[in-house]
Amino acid sequence: MLVQGLRDGVYVPPHQNKGWKGQELDQGQLVHAPKISKADGHVRWSSWTADDIVRAIRVLGSIWTEAVSRKGEKKRLIFQDAEVVTPSDVNINDATVRFIGHGSDSFSALVSDQGDGSCAINTSDDKMIRVKKIKVEGKPERPANVALKPYIEA
Repeated sequence: MLVQGLRDGVYVPPHQNKGWKGQELDQGQLVHAPKISKADGHVRWSSWTADDIVRAIRVLGSIWTEAVSRKGEKKRLIFQDAEVVTPSDVNINDATVRFIGHGSDSFSALVSDQGDGSCAINTSDDKMIRVKKIKVEGKPERPANVALKPYIEA
């Protein structure tokens, strides 16, 4: 079949060479992108916007942060699914969660239970993300309102 296709001329000819464009770059040499690691998914609450958080979840699959419970325990929280919402689209409660971000970055976020298992979390750019699923360190994935309940400071 391959030989017959070559005889019949049904193959696609190679593309025309358009030349190397590397010399036209401003920086000169091309460099490889850095390797993506788990540390790239650690939320930087003071600098990441709501769009940055949702984009990181879409690209990396999940992102993580640490939170302090009412008992003073620090646990890792993995956000599995989120979307950007406006504050007018959510029910706002006066509950907060203290998240520990990258390095010594600490952020107290307003967290609102939406009644459907998701929670709306305030971000540094005064927008909100609706997180649907959270996995707490050592536990299976659960709805966000159940997973965040021990971390809510009334």
